Amino acid sequence: MKTLKEKIEYLKRVETGCIVDAFLKLGIDHYSIDSLKAFGQSRKFAGAAHTAFMERPEREVKSYSRFDSIDQCEAGDVLVTAGASGRIVTGDMFAKYAEHAGLAAWIIEGKIRDSEGIDGLPMCTCCEGASNYLWRHGTKITALDVPVKVCGTVICPGDILIGDSDGILVIPKERLDEVIHQVEYVVQVESEVDGIFQRGENLAELLNDVDIRKARLRPEEEEER
Repeated sequence: MKTLKEKIEYLKRVETGCIVDAFLKLGIDHYSIDSLKAFGQSRKFAGAAHTAFMERPEREVKSYSRFDSIDQCEAGDVLVTAGASGRIVTGDMFAKYAEHAGLAAWIIEGKIRDSEGIDGLPMCTCCEGASNYLWRHGTKITALDVPVKVCGTVICPGDILIGDSDGILVIPKERLDEVIHQVEYVVQVESEVDGIFQRGENLAELLNDVDIRKARLRPEEEEER
């Protein structure tokens, strides 16, 4: 039995296209975020989500600092900050703090400043873009580790986020094992396809024998056959 860390490391090594194919087999919809811009030296990341929700409260409410939102994460996690679309969420000081804390990535429904400094960090930061315009009345973090919606996609604490140059994928935590089960099958088929190309054989014959659109049976179903 693989640990959660081992499962995440496996998914980080897999091409995101294989994960998308697994989603399609399982009927998982609204799983991607592709409208954010990535900053940082690496675009490839994977980790479990922790969330922070920002808003402009109409009355006095309990709020949390950026430090609080980062401190709830463990090394290797992905911080998701939602609710601040069009507004600056962080500069390079908080981004450096997050990188030093070992975060795999920071996903922001909002903007950043100090973009050159953030782009030079090893950690990937995905956001709506850069700006130097500060709103007079800013937003506050009013909730931590709650379900949030980023660019129309729901992210819950503990969901697994996978990112690369193509965008960000969200794997619901309760479906992680069945997604990996399908991904392993997709990777196997793609390996066979690569072999066919190398040997100069007929790809159509393999695709006739294997319906790559069909979901692979679960382990218990395979044992029953």
